[in-house]
Amino acid sequence: MSELQPEKKVYPLDFNYLYGKPTCTGRFKQHCEDFRVEEQLDFELTGEGEHVCLWVKKVGENTDYLARQLAKFAGIAAKNVSYAGLKDRQAETYQWFSLYIPGKITPDFSSFESPGVSILKVIRHNKKLRTGCLSGNNFTITLREVSDKAQLQKVLDKVQHGVPNYFGNQRFGFDGHNVNAALQMFNGRKIKDRFKRGMYLSAARSYLFNRVISQRIEDNLQASPMLGDCVQFVANRSFFHYLIYRNKPCNVYLNERSA
Repeated sequence: MSELQPEKKVYPLDFNYLYGKPTCTGRFKQHCEDFRVEEQLDFELTGEGEHVCLWVKKVGENTDYLARQLAKFAGIAAKNVSYAGLKDRQAETYQWFSLYIPGKITPDFSSFESPGVSILKVIRHNKKLRTGCLSGNNFTITLREVSDKAQLQKVLDKVQHGVPNYFGNQRFGFDGHNVNAALQMFNGRKIKDRFKRGMYLSAARSYLFNRVISQRIEDNLQASPMLGDCVQFVANRSFFHYLIYRNKPCNVYLNERSA
């Protein structure tokens, strides 16, 4: 069997809240512009090389679909288009795509047309964009029809130093479909589509991560390092493993290269 027809099994997505269940309500993502995401690369583009990087604004569009459209426009295989990460479809997003076009003139992307898509910058680079090559994302979120703005502000004041960062429900598909699909894949079902395989694996990892974080919140351990945890420094990307040596805590320091 090559394609999945997942059995109906609902995976609970009711993870624990850090400060209890919210007492006020509001409307989230009523319009794409209510959820704005802007990528931040962790390096500078060189301006020359075999890869054409595009800074793209997209509204209400799927990242993978747009990558295939860009490949078609440039006359290259879809596998030669890469990006640092998927972005929400129902959002206004700004992200980089890289297209492997060696030894050819850069296409005129000013004539590229796709609903909700604008190409804002075109610049060459000497390497392809790889998944995760970001220093972060900037988010601007608009909430509408908030029932209790004072209560919302109190909660926002509490989270100034961060919160446990769950993966959003969209990672798991409708009713946890992607988690179901991953489980069947682990049980031997064959998936030809490489993108789907990656999506299902990501859903499984993300779901397990969320369950662990949810349990640590319940046990009030969300801010305490535990055996085997990786802790990152604020000032740079170096991090350490929290280990035990001769019954005493010790730290093994690593940097991004040795990792």
